[in-house]
Amino acid sequence: MKKISLTIAIPAHNEENSLPQILNQISLVKLPRNITLSKIILISDGSSDNTPKIIQNFKLRKLSIIKIIENVRRGKIHRLNQIFHTSVTDYLLILDADIKLEENTVSSLIQAAIKTKALLTVSHQIPVKPDTFIGNVIYTGYLLWNDIRTYRPEYLDNPQNFYGASSLYQKIFYKSLKIPSQFNDERKFIYYSAKQKGKFIYDMKSVIYYHPVSTYLDLYNQSSRSHGIDEKINKYFKNCVPKHTEIIISDKKINTLKHLIKDPINISLYLILRNYINFTKKVDPLVTKGMWSITTSTKKGFKNI
Repeated sequence: MKKISLTIAIPAHNEENSLPQILNQISLVKLPRNITLSKIILISDGSSDNTPKIIQNFKLRKLSIIKIIENVRRGKIHRLNQIFHTSVTDYLLILDADIKLEENTVSSLIQAAIKTKALLTVSHQIPVKPDTFIGNVIYTGYLLWNDIRTYRPEYLDNPQNFYGASSLYQKIFYKSLKIPSQFNDERKFIYYSAKQKGKFIYDMKSVIYYHPVSTYLDLYNQSSRSHGIDEKINKYFKNCVPKHTEIIISDKKINTLKHLIKDPINISLYLILRNYINFTKKVDPLVTKGMWSITTSTKKGFKNI
């Protein structure tokens, strides 16, 4: 059986509350026999908390760890390009620092990638319920969107299902990738690049947990990241954007009705909030620098799920 090498990379900015947990999970990760974890890449992107110290103190026996700590924040797109350039293994797994893995998250993801020969394979994301009123309103909206985007099997191959929190890249793909600086949101660029050259897989068996934003300001800032991205995508791909299955309106309506019946108050409030943001949102001023405003309400650790 052919041995396959793997690098795990985590770019982080002010993730002192969640970074120790994800690093501990990496140290305990179980892989198929033919997969070797060869390297870990940890990047502190201009952090002002204890993130650099956590990275400096992290060690694993008999494993090469590349630690990049910089005082200046350059943004996720710059750090992703840095990771693509640095990694040399057969597969590259890029994780957000503020997620929680299941025991088989990584192994399931790798097995799905190998089986399908996908260039890009991503994990299924499940939000964790917040403990505030506005957080719960937003959380119900996330649950609605989860049901819509996974309603039919063909919907899984859709740019709306690439969030980048747990993404496995095949070497032939990531070594060809360089995200242009004009893209304020890297996700659609990476998804369409994968579709143009090969296959994208959304692996429902590989599960991660994440904290959804739980304040109005964070929801607004998060929504502003991708403002105007479709025009940039069409221009870059010269109006030859690779095809994917569009989510039809009737399926959106069916799922929205189900959730309205189940939780009428929170869903109604979320839809009002979302429509207001869509009407008023503007481009995040930081996107011209390849960055975006930080969503602080997602930066926390995990209790038992």
